[in-house]
Amino acid sequence: MRAWMKKCAALALCAALCLGLAACGENPPPSSPSGGSALGFEGEEAPDYNLITGQPLAEGMAAGQRPVAVMVRAERAGWPQSGLAGADALVEMATQGGHTALMALYANAAALPQVGPVGPLWDQHLQLAMAVDAVCVHIGGSVYAENLLNAKSYQDVDGKYVGTQSFVFMTERKEYGNEFSWYVNAEGLAAGMGTVGLDASRGSNVPFLRFAKAPFTPAGGDAPEVAFQFSEQCPVRLVYDEAGGAYLKEAYGEAHKDGETQLAFQNVLVLFSETGEKPDDTGAVDYLFGTGQGWYCCGGKYVPVTWSKESEQAPLELFDESGTALRVNTGKTYLAFVPAAQMGTLNLAQAAQPASSAPEGGSGPASSSAPAA
Repeated sequence: MRAWMKKCAALALCAALCLGLAACGENPPPSSPSGGSALGFEGEEAPDYNLITGQPLAEGMAAGQRPVAVMVRAERAGWPQSGLAGADALVEMATQGGHTALMALYANAAALPQVGPVGPLWDQHLQLAMAVDAVCVHIGGSVYAENLLNAKSYQDVDGKYVGTQSFVFMTERKEYGNEFSWYVNAEGLAAGMGTVGLDASRGSNVPFLRFAKAPFTPAGGDAPEVAFQFSEQCPVRLVYDEAGGAYLKEAYGEAHKDGETQLAFQNVLVLFSETGEKPDDTGAVDYLFGTGQGWYCCGGKYVPVTWSKESEQAPLELFDESGTALRVNTGKTYLAFVPAAQMGTLNLAQAAQPASSAPEGGSGPASSSAPAA
């Protein structure tokens, strides 16, 4: 597999560069599938529901399939995006230069909508994708993501290597620039997975989060709005819509839309992680993970939480103030992993400081429902 991939990679990479596929990093792709190495939650039975939302499986979808994680460019210059409204979860994390990147998770590879613009892979996003044994779909990536893929022998679908076999260049978006014009859909994904030897029907059956068996309302207080900043140029705001029973997302001071549809989520998780800077003078954010504080919001209410991620492939664990594992409500989730230094920008209505003290350089959320100045 490795020798074959090297030969194909050389040819495909030349073609990709000619086609203008954006890429970061120079390492070759990993040589084998992930092999289901994610461990999942200790003591949990293999779930027979949607691994990302906790809801019943869609008609015709078998249990145990590998989810898909598509990297999507978050920059305002690339709006409007496509396929995000159909995602089962959306993860947003800081990358470099004050910017962020999105990772859209889909439980059913066969039902993948047209998603894009597809962007590069970052190692912080990869660590969350690996935890659920997701097929990572991207175009290029940071050298740290490439190194982690190789170290874990975790096979991905990378536009640098599979090119137009999997990815579609939208000519009508040329005015946005080549980096904002590449998309992927179910047919292209299937072709790319076949090329690199991945089988979506056999996954590790690891859920994205622990899900509650019955709906509940967080008891920490009111959270009709959730506002925070990844950086000064990347503010995020989510407003609870009583009629729709979901939080509506805003970014850059505007409604965040997939085409004409504003993104909506039943669950909102804002988790704060200590970060550093990668040792390469690019300003890339280095997420240290481990443990940290955060807030879980659902139904216009919130509860403070702590979180844990013990290794690159370990699942994300959530705990309430008593230290008991927290199960979230079923439904779509927006997960923001925010640098701890930005904790002071968080605004929740009537929010309280978590039981443990805030990390150095951060503070608890303000009590006003308006975004911080």
